[in-house]
Amino acid sequence: VYPGVIEGLERLRALGRPMACLTNKPGDFARGLLASKQLDRYFDRVCGGDEFARKKPDPLPLVATCAMLGVAPQRAWMIGDSSNDARAAAAAGCGCVLVTYGYNHGEPIGAVPALQHVDSLAAIAFG
Repeated sequence: VYPGVIEGLERLRALGRPMACLTNKPGDFARGLLASKQLDRYFDRVCGGDEFARKKPDPLPLVATCAMLGVAPQRAWMIGDSSNDARAAAAAGCGCVLVTYGYNHGEPIGAVPALQHVDSLAAIAFG
């Protein structure tokens, strides 16, 4: 688990808004991984790429996940680590925050348009 992830998830959870983990990885794999790291308790839903007709960067998975949470995409933020996440968010009408670690096809994440680029989930600014 990257530094600041638990603190960031705690801060996000304290906002009282529903949260989901949306990944292109298979859903069962993602749920198992989150459970093994004791991170599953932070999420109301965990959705994998095998659960939708299309994967990110297509907006379909993000729009569908927002619907599952009862949140309009325009009122949601996608927190991601790749240009695929940013492109899905833009196409769905979501704001996007990108972390500077993780997977981005070997490209610098700072060049990808987003509301914020942060080195840690704990560094996300709200307001």
